[in-house]
Amino acid sequence: MFWIIAISLTVIGAIVQLIIAGPATLTVSHVAEIGLVWLLGGFYGLATFTAGLQHLFQSDKIANYIGWPTGSGFQLELGWAEVGIGIASFLAIWFQGTYFLASAIAGSFIYLGAAYVHAHDIAKTKNFNPGSAGPVFYIDIIAPILVTVMILLYFFWK
Repeated sequence: MFWIIAISLTVIGAIVQLIIAGPATLTVSHVAEIGLVWLLGGFYGLATFTAGLQHLFQSDKIANYIGWPTGSGFQLELGWAEVGIGIASFLAIWFQGTYFLASAIAGSFIYLGAAYVHAHDIAKTKNFNPGSAGPVFYIDIIAPILVTVMILLYFFWK
């Protein structure tokens, strides 16, 4: 549920900001810039940071949700990686420009990597737990696609 709320708030926030900005500002690069601020700062930033904290401080609960063994060091490694990517991506709100690219690459790799791991786990062990095969799996794929589209629009139409 966390990931559905996070991606929904991200998309809704970007749409509301575009509506408030008005039609005069609706250029391709401006729409992409707003989309990137919300996707990178909000989703890759705040949501990933929060997920990292969950891996660090509720390790066993998250492992059970994913359907993986408890007590493994993977939780701490993933938690710290997500905290770092979250902080770096959140900074995209202020730095923007070419900084978007670094955040987009780091965040997209961790999400696409997670999708690959979950797909492999589903196929190999038939792990259909919600934290592995549920909405999180699809969001792990959808978010990087959205970010890639926004990056391309932002840099090619700027």
